[in-house]
Parts: sequence; C-alpha cells; structure tokens
Amino acid sequence: MGKSFIRNIFAVLVAAAMTTYVLAAKAYGKHGLVAYITDWDVPSNIPYKKLDHLIYSFAEPNAKGAIVGFDGSQLKKVVKGAHAHGVGVSLAVGGWTGSKYFSTLVTPAHSPAFVKNIVNSVKQYNLDGVNLDWEYPNSVDGMSCNVKNAKDTANFHTFLQQLRKALDKAVKNKRVTISAATATAPFNGANGNPSNVAEFKNVLDFVLIMAYDMIGSWSETTGPNAPLYDPGHGIGDSGSHAVASWVNAGYPHSQIHLGVPFYGWTAKVTTNLAKTRNPYVKFHNPQVKGDKYDELSSDPCPGAKKGYVGAYQYRSLVSDGITSNKNGWQHFFEKKSQTPWAYNNRRQLFISYDDPQSAAAKAKWAKKNGLAGVMVWSLEMYGLQRPNGECPAARKALSMDEII
Repeated sequence: MGKSFIRNIFAVLVAAAMTTYVLAAKAYGKHGLVAYITDWDVPSNIPYKKLDHLIYSFAEPNAKGAIVGFDGSQLKKVVKGAHAHGVGVSLAVGGWTGSKYFSTLVTPAHSPAFVKNIVNSVKQYNLDGVNLDWEYPNSVDGMSCNVKNAKDTANFHTFLQQLRKALDKAVKNKRVTISAATATAPFNGANGNPSNVAEFKNVLDFVLIMAYDMIGSWSETTGPNAPLYDPGHGIGDSGSHAVASWVNAGYPHSQIHLGVPFYGWTAKVTTNLAKTRNPYVKFHNPQVKGDKYDELSSDPCPGAKKGYVGAYQYRSLVSDGITSNKNGWQHFFEKKSQTPWAYNNRRQLFISYDDPQSAAAKAKWAKKNGLAGVMVWSLEMYGLQRPNGECPAARKALSMDEII
C-alpha cells in the first residue's frame, strides 16, 4: 500500500466535508468526518487533526435507565484530549447488546428518568453530543431478547423532544447535538414496516447510517459487506440505496452521514474464486473465525449459542498480507459495488472489506449528493496502535506516524 495509504483514506474521507451542515456546526466543524472509538480498545494515537467528532462507544442503559457499562475515567481523558484539538465528543448509548431495554425506557412512564440520566452524563463528562444507537425500534432484527413495542418509533420521537428540551435547559454554553446510529432502512412504524421519518429532522441533528453488515452468516451467498451500489445477485441493499430510503422517507440529505467500516467479513468457500473472479458463491456454515480479534461470543439472551462473527479488522488485513497479495491471498476490486474482496485458495477463504479506493468512492458520492459527511466504525480497527503495540506491521504499512 505504501506511505500514501493513510493519507489517501483520510484525505478522501475529509474530502466529504460539508459546509452547509448548520445544526451541529459548532461542535462538528466543516469536514463532516465522524469516527467511533470503543471503550474496550481506545487508540492512543488518535488523528484529531483529521476528525471533526469522536463518538465514544458504548454506554449501555440498564432496565432503570442508568447509563452504565463504560470506563468513566477513560472517557474523561478522551474528552480532554479531543477538546485540546478542537474535536467534539459524543457518548454512544445503546449498541447491539445495549438495546435490550430501549423500548421500555422511551415510554412515557420511564423516559423522564432516562432523559435525566443522559443529561447528567453529558454534564459530568463535558460531552458535546449524545449518539443513540437503538438496534432497532419495533424490529426483529436486533437481539432476540430485546423488548419490542409497536409504538417504539412514536415513543422515540417524543423521547427525543424531551431530551432536546432538557439538554438546552441544562447546558447553556453550547448546543449539545443529538444523533442516532441507524439501520439502512428508516425506523419501523406501528405496522413493522419502514415509516415516514420527516418529523425526526427536528429532533435529531443527524443520523449515521450503518451501511455495512449487508452480508453475513444469514445470507445465501458471499458478496460485499458494504457496497456503495447494489451489485444485484440478491443482495438488495447498498449505501446509496440506504440514503435514498431515508431521504424518500422525509429525512434530509444534509443531516445524513454514510457509514464506512474499517473491517471485513469472512466466509469459507469451495469454488476457486481466483479463477472465476466471481465473489458471489454459496458458502459453508457455521460461520468461520475471522482474524485474531474475532472471539467466540454470544448475545446476552437466554439460550443464545456462542459463535464467531467472521469479522476481519483492517489492521489484520494489512499485517496478515491480505491487502498486499501475500501468504496465498489475492485481492480484487468489483466495480459494480465499488468494493474490494480477497480470496485464499489454499485456505478456501473469502473476505469482503473496504480500502482507500472504496472509501474514496463513498466519500465522493457523499459530497456529490449533499450529505453531511461520512462516519467510520471504528478507529482501533485501522491499526492506530502504540509505537510498540501489537500490530507494528500494520502501523508501518499505514504510515500512521505521518498524521499523528
């Protein structure tokens, strides 16, 4: 990849800068580049100069609406460091395993306490925003043990109105932004189908569309993890399609960030893809292990079985020689979906991921279509390690020292 790799990917993401995004301009700056970091693996070398805003994940609300499950002292250090560089910080509340009680907490009986606890967290940690990651309102696509209610979306809107009012009252020196990490489809209405979300433009400063995980162990064939365009082959979803879905449902382009993943998805196949150059084939279940960070895990639900996700972080793609065609790997680029993929015939493994070329395509598309910008999940996956850290090969290849 050479020295230009890290410059390229951050340059093209920063190129998605939107100067028309007014609602959160004070906290988020002009570039439109928002990045998640995780509580369990905070990078020591965060490229603040390339970012507008960090989202610290995750705080998980318990059944009573208390904001728990994160390292408060570590969050304070992150906020202090970010503010020293003029970068804002939001706290992500929820996440995949942290959405269990959202449905209950946004009901009229429980929302006052939930609002109060969020506001208290904003004040305690000097936050610039709150990122609500409810996966997902009135949907069966989240964890099997999530509470679900036909009124989820309506209750969420009312809750957001209350939260906006409470934040404005409690924090006078700045506007605390409220954002939401969302699925590729708009929030489900009472009938369980995507609903009109026009009214949310006044209570959510922006949405971050998680335009990835479009392929997984549930799929019939391999394919792109995060396609920009629908490649066909029964995939049926893409980043551009997701944005169109939200816009057609009434949410404005200028308040949307398109998600870009710093990881890929792995599958075991028997077809020699190096010969066919066809990334759409049947694959073998159960899900195979991805990289060394992919550990056996399960949802915190009764009866949930442990398994691998199949995720392969970008730092591993580089250090394992996958992006440089080493150790039996060959990588290709599919123009239709604008995504790269790799194949190892000896190991019979397929990986779909994102690289500078696909990130550039997404950033340019975001700018051309008037989006607020782009979001990345998540920084530690990119190889932002300490000088003597666990991934020196990736660090050297990505030339992180040039931007830190």
